[in-house]
Amino acid sequence: WQNRPKSGMLVRYFKIFNRPILDQIIRGRVGLSTRELFTLGLSFTGHFLERFAYQYPGGVTVPGLNQDMLIAFVKHFAAPLSTIRKLAVETQLHNENYAYALNPLKMYPLVHVGIEGRHNLIAPIPTHLFHRFTSGIYYEIYDAEGFSGAFGNSFQEYIGEVLNATVSKVPFEIFPERQYYVGKDRKDTVDWIVSDESGDLFVECKTKRLRFDSKIALTGSAALNDDIDKMANFVVQTYKAIIDANAGFYPQWRPSDKRIYPVIVTLEDWYIFSPDIVSRIDKRVKEKLASLSVNLEILDKHPYTIASCGDFEL
Repeated sequence: WQNRPKSGMLVRYFKIFNRPILDQIIRGRVGLSTRELFTLGLSFTGHFLERFAYQYPGGVTVPGLNQDMLIAFVKHFAAPLSTIRKLAVETQLHNENYAYALNPLKMYPLVHVGIEGRHNLIAPIPTHLFHRFTSGIYYEIYDAEGFSGAFGNSFQEYIGEVLNATVSKVPFEIFPERQYYVGKDRKDTVDWIVSDESGDLFVECKTKRLRFDSKIALTGSAALNDDIDKMANFVVQTYKAIIDANAGFYPQWRPSDKRIYPVIVTLEDWYIFSPDIVSRIDKRVKEKLASLSVNLEILDKHPYTIASCGDFEL
């Protein structure tokens, strides 16, 4: 509820999903290009911010769009009121997590209703509509062939775009991911290295989302423990990269006396601000580093940060 629609979020998801492979997957699943999807989503959101209902199917006056595109959009993001009611009953919770039950309006933010004998669409919560065609389009395409690799690569490229846009204001030196060898083993460097005279950021980009079960777990859960373990793995992966880099294996970067700051950038916000969650991640990181015989002083020498993409952009 606190994650209000912002222009930065709109641009971020448009740029990530508008790359060729992901755009092709969206076309196959939704029947719309990324540009058409976002244009229709913005048009509907703007309409419902000012008006209660939209007489369906209406007409299309936006350049580049037509009636078939509008119908394709509604097909994926709208449901009859009877379906919304049925889903609300099926997803309600009767325990301490009741307030976090899955809202069917997040799945179908547009609702088919009859008003004075006419077929209309309403959007009871326009914010849900905005999230559905931006970050929420993930759930339409996540299981498509080739999606996972393309999604990760696109996010990594987007972070590079953010960094390069920043260079015009701050004199950073930026090094993209490269391949290197340790003996006969081929490895990849961190996704991005950002350097200036004060230090180096080792940036690792992750699209892994905090699962719904983890978000609502007020008393702990297997899902939350599993997600904490995955985040600890991301942190340890970056420390292993630092060790290789300091050993001189990186082809594009040379060791120095400057401090290195590992940064795990997540596309979605993991809401890691609870002292309990922070301490549990720290504990798992230390356990995993110790199992690899890594001196834990590396945590003090090169302290890590976990940042959402929005925070990283700032």
